[in-house]
Amino acid sequence: MECFWSDLNKHPQCPHGPTLLFGTYETGKLEKFYVCAACRERKICKFYLKEGEKLTKPQAAKWEQQRKQFMSRYHHRQLYMRFNDIMSESPENRCYCHTCEQLISKTEKDMTNKHKTHNVKEGLTDYQLKHPTEILKPLENSRHEAQYFFTKQSTKEIVNILLKLKARQILCICTPKIHEYILENYENTMSTLLLDFDGRFVSLLKNSLSEE
Repeated sequence: MECFWSDLNKHPQCPHGPTLLFGTYETGKLEKFYVCAACRERKICKFYLKEGEKLTKPQAAKWEQQRKQFMSRYHHRQLYMRFNDIMSESPENRCYCHTCEQLISKTEKDMTNKHKTHNVKEGLTDYQLKHPTEILKPLENSRHEAQYFFTKQSTKEIVNILLKLKARQILCICTPKIHEYILENYENTMSTLLLDFDGRFVSLLKNSLSEE
């Protein structure tokens, strides 16, 4: 299989964003097609369009509806307010529900039955809230969401290599530990951007949230 680079703005979009153009040889002939850039498993995202073909109006409407549904899962203002509300609580009253993938207070947990049987981590410290990888469990689906949670020593050594190379702008692809370490220790030396298809970070990385 071969990937063909071109202007992504001209590519059709699936719910996860602009698709990529791939090609495979079928009986000696190159067949090019657009598929999801994030998912490497058709069972997860079924978008498929041969190069040169166009989506019918019903198909385009269906994919646009799915895209809007996918994006509507994240309400940035609400998540921003929730993060600040939890930060204002004492550590013993801060919790994260792994089942719901959201921050909650211990009061909220104890007074409702919603989280009764859920996997909840209690007593979140300031350090943990500023370092989401200390709370979250790494995703391991290599067809969709594989991540790299390096040890502290490995993280330090990787960043030291970047420092020796005098790197200034760091793109962290599925490496949130590197992103966190740079923000904590070298924010004035390096700028870092985390690209990770893990929606859990939206509610935990304050600098990814907006009041808008």
